[in-house]
Order: sequence, then C-alpha cells, then structure tokens
Amino acid sequence: MSVLHTRRRFLETLGLGAGAGLLMPFVRGAAAQEAGQIPRRVVFVITGNGLHGRPLISPLAREALGGPRGAMVEVAGDLAQAPGLGALAGGPDRVDLTPHAVALHGLSSKITGGGHTAGYKALSCSKDRRQTIDAWLSRRLHTDQPFTALRFGITESPGAQLQYGMCLDGPGRDMPIIVNPIDAHTALFGSIAQGAGQRQFESKAALLDFARGDIAAVQRQFVGSARERQKLDVYLAAVEELGAQQARLRLAGDDLRALAEREGIDPDGGAALDAAHPLDRLASQFELATAALLGDLTPVMVITNSVEYAFAHTRYTSLADLFGVPVEEVPWRHGVCHGAPESEVYRAVLDRVIERQVELIARMARRLAAVPEGDGTMLDHTAIVFMSDNGDAHHSTAANWPMLLVGGGALGLRTGGRTLVYPPHGQAANPRVSNVFNTLGHVVGHPIDDFGGEPERATHGGPLAELLG
Repeated sequence: MSVLHTRRRFLETLGLGAGAGLLMPFVRGAAAQEAGQIPRRVVFVITGNGLHGRPLISPLAREALGGPRGAMVEVAGDLAQAPGLGALAGGPDRVDLTPHAVALHGLSSKITGGGHTAGYKALSCSKDRRQTIDAWLSRRLHTDQPFTALRFGITESPGAQLQYGMCLDGPGRDMPIIVNPIDAHTALFGSIAQGAGQRQFESKAALLDFARGDIAAVQRQFVGSARERQKLDVYLAAVEELGAQQARLRLAGDDLRALAEREGIDPDGGAALDAAHPLDRLASQFELATAALLGDLTPVMVITNSVEYAFAHTRYTSLADLFGVPVEEVPWRHGVCHGAPESEVYRAVLDRVIERQVELIARMARRLAAVPEGDGTMLDHTAIVFMSDNGDAHHSTAANWPMLLVGGGALGLRTGGRTLVYPPHGQAANPRVSNVFNTLGHVVGHPIDDFGGEPERATHGGPLAELLG
C-alpha cells in the first residue's frame, strides 16, 4: 500500500478524516512506518553562471586551499563561518543546520566544457544529450506521488513560463522548468482551485485527451521511417505521463486541500507569489517547492536561478542599494561578472546572490527538519544539493565545481559540518561531479557507479566514500 493511501487510512483510524490537515505533519512518520515506506527525496538547487567558491570557504578551509593538496583535506568546526553560510548556524529560534551540511571544493567535470554555462551537461556529466541525474533519480524514487519530479526556477523575464535545455529524460526529451511562480502555483493547486486555476487545469486535461486521440489516429495511418515513428512514440509517452499526472492530482485532492490549509496557501492566490525582482520570484518558487515536499507531491525537486543563458540579462534589482544605483540602472549579470575583478561592489553583489540562495535553502531545510518522519525528520530523508551549471566562475574551466550538501542523514549521507577540499584537477585523487551523483544513487537505495559519459569512469567511478555514513 502506498504512503499516500496509508497516511489517509492512518488518519481515518484516528477518527480525524480529511479535516486533519493541520495535524498531518505529526502523523506522517507514523503512517510511513506503518506502510514500511519512508520517502527518499533529492532536491537540486542550481545557480546559473558560476557558484563562486568564496562564500562557501570557511577560514580553516581557506588555509587548506593554500597548502599542499595531494590528498583530500577534511576541515571541521567552522563551516558556518564561511562568508555565505551564516544562515546554517543555529540560534535561539532556529535549528543549527551545520551538523547536517558539508561543503565540497575541488570537484571537476571537464567533460562539460564549463564556459558560461554547461546546460544539461552539468546534470548529465556528458557531452551527449543523455538523461540528467534528476530524471534518473525520479524514475527510481517515484511511487504514487502526483509528480515524478518538479522543476521550478526563474529567468530574467517575469513573463516567461518555461525553460528548456537543463534537464533531460533522454536524448530527445527535454523536461521543462516552470519559471513563473503563478504557473508553478497552478501546477500544484490548480486541481483544487475554484477560479482561473481550475479552468486552466480542466483545459489542460481536455487538451491532453484530444492529443492522445490525435496521436493514436496518426499512428494508425503512419507510413514514415522507424526514426520518425520513434519520435511519435516519445511524444505519446510524454502526453500519457502528463495525463497520468493529472489523474494523480485529482486523486490527491484531499491531501492538497490539507496541505494548502496547513501552509496557509490560497489555491486561487497564485498571483500573490509573483514579484518584479528575480530573487523575490526565486523565494516564491522556494516556498512552493517546500510545500510540494511537505505534501509528498514529488520525490525529486529542481530549483534553478537563471540557468543556461538566462543569466546574461538577469538584473538583481532587489540589490539596487548594494549597487548604489537606482533600480532602473542596475546592470545585467554578464556585465557584473566582467567588472567583478576590479569592483568590490560587484564582487559583493555576486556573493550576496549566493548567500541569498543559501538562506532560502536553510529555510527549506528547517521546515523539513520540523516534521517528524520515521526515526528522524523529513530533512534526514531529503538530500539537498546546491551547485552551479558551469562550475566556479563566469568563464569556468570546469576544473573546480563547488557544492553544498544539506540533509540526508537517515539516507546514509555523511555531512557533519565539514568542508572537504579535494586535490585539484590533474592529480590522480581528483574526484568528479559524477562521483557526487553516484553517491546520491547509493544513499537513496539505487547504487550506481558509472553515471555520466566521462571516459575516466573506469578509474574515477563510484561514490565518494567520505560522504557515505
């Protein structure tokens, strides 16, 4: 029996019924244990055009980076003292996340090419258009949640709806990223909305029914090549998956209403999440993503911040005071990056963008940590990965790919408030980004040792032992 249905049965056993939405966090763990199925989740937070290492380097780690690096150096005790990681520290009213976090420096992924952006190659560790790690994981972790995976993000345009090219389910299947909070809200709650969201949901369902019938008619009369028929089959599979998603959302109506009530979300109020500033829209997407995780709507979440070439024209207008100029004069990120070597202000802006994303990750992590699940919390069963789409710089060589991992303790992910400084690319002990993805496969119960397309997989494959509990 699925976790979703068992949780509902558990509530009914308590005599609480569908109106028990506010109590749902307290019975999740018990329901999951009754079913013998505790969800395993992975969240990818991907920032576009470089995760500069500065904000993730603690004082002790900086010393390690300046010393001999023939082998991995493990630094402990001062992770939250890194300039951009202060949000991980505990306080009178917040959980200390440092024991649940680890920073990685020195990973490489030369096969991606780096540059301004590696696009899908960042998540596939390959030059070829092959399945990215988010899709690989979603196919193995999905049970009966409404969504196999959710991908939310932002671009420079508040009017944009979808972005492609970052996530693939295979060579011919780009997975869309919803880059407008209103559309993301509708995707989650449109099935229980009463106004425009409900009309949009029903229109989509009708369109999918029409598309299925249309494709079936074409298949019956198709006389093209096998390659063209394969394209048609891929299209049909995508339409059928969307139809199944719509059906799962209808079945999850009671759970969605309980989730909306508990999180204070108006199913018809998506417009309230929209904002003019990109970083504010990103915060809205984090709120929706966190709600989706709390409601067990998906096992895999991707949250992107102006990935691919969307970075170039993104303007951090909410940081106008830091720039010291009026909002209308805030420059594009591309210019900020080029001016950063000579401008202390521009460097501070880029650092602040990373720091803000860590703050949003920390908020998500603490909300997950507040929900009991199994013998721990939802955070213990969720691995959050913060990384870039090209490495550590505006013009990246892909030789250094900083990352921050949070959570996943019950999955077997070893964090411990450490910073791991690896030998640089070119040395035999230098690990690859694909090693981290292999590690994720191992901790979620689907071991893989050769993810990606790197030719060195035979000598540089497998998980990172230092990240396994």
